[in-house]
Amino acid sequence: MDPGDRIEFAVSFDAVLQTAQNEQIAAGWTLAMSAEGAALGVQIETIGGRAPYLDTNNSRVVFWLSVLGASQADISFNAGVDVAIIVRFETTNVPARRYERTVVVRIVNQ
Repeated sequence: MDPGDRIEFAVSFDAVLQTAQNEQIAAGWTLAMSAEGAALGVQIETIGGRAPYLDTNNSRVVFWLSVLGASQADISFNAGVDVAIIVRFETTNVPARRYERTVVVRIVNQ
């Protein structure tokens, strides 16, 4: 991702879900930007049709990322920075399983 991009990401959790038993991500899941990402002006979009959501199968989290305008020129992006987004969710399994996964997005000037 380039710091000037404003794009969506879709992260599948099929590897941890028991899809044969119709297990899905339950309501109440969360996304959080790492402190390093926030300090660099990286944000998870939440308005204008870009709010995070689950896909129709409730197995993929879809979210949009952007870098605040003033931060796009940060020299850290010249060499590239790996930014972590933390995803926390429970499943519809009985009893529910709870997961915390880190998604890493590389941001580098293209």
